[in-house]
Amino acid sequence: MIRKLIYLPILLAIILYFYFYNTIFTEGMSSNISTIVLLGDSMFKNNNYVPKEKSIEYLLKQHLSIQSLVLAQDNATINLLYQQYKSMPISMNNKNTNLYISIGGNDLLNVYENNDINDTNLFDMIWNLYKSTILNLSTITHCNVILTDIYYITDSNYKKYIPIIEKWNANLYRFANNHKFKVFKISKLLTKPEDFTNGIEPSIIGGTKMVNSFIY
Repeated sequence: MIRKLIYLPILLAIILYFYFYNTIFTEGMSSNISTIVLLGDSMFKNNNYVPKEKSIEYLLKQHLSIQSLVLAQDNATINLLYQQYKSMPISMNNKNTNLYISIGGNDLLNVYENNDINDTNLFDMIWNLYKSTILNLSTITHCNVILTDIYYITDSNYKKYIPIIEKWNANLYRFANNHKFKVFKISKLLTKPEDFTNGIEPSIIGGTKMVNSFIY
């Protein structure tokens, strides 16, 4: 009986620790966020593939209670990311802004469209450009940088890219972990054919899933 009484305060302390840790962690990620900014490509800027009132940009303004800004561009590649960021109002450059970045997919599609999918030199070239761009951006922003992985396209016409996407995502997860970046795992969110339109673009359904999953 005495032994049980000794362990009871310890058990209670452990329970309280995890309770307050989870509470603080959740609040720290969301409660003070006043703005969401999306940089990158058509993964976030799908206006050309769905009706305007069903685009991610439109849905953000309709369903989020906080300010949102989409600076992503259709067909954008890594070299345009810094330009997009510089077009963000200076007033948004603070710790209360979540800066989502989705870039790199078009670079992979462009370079491997007419080249051997097993050419790792091409992959390394794009990956190194991505890493340096993200790290450079992180040194000049006060926003919370959130990286986005690449979804696994369900269209059979893009089947050959799956191994490349798998490698990219694995690299991204390690990179994010090493540099303490959060990751928006869209690959876990958009997984069904109905989540896409025009082969590889987020559909109305896919875009709605994203909007409902952003952290703020």
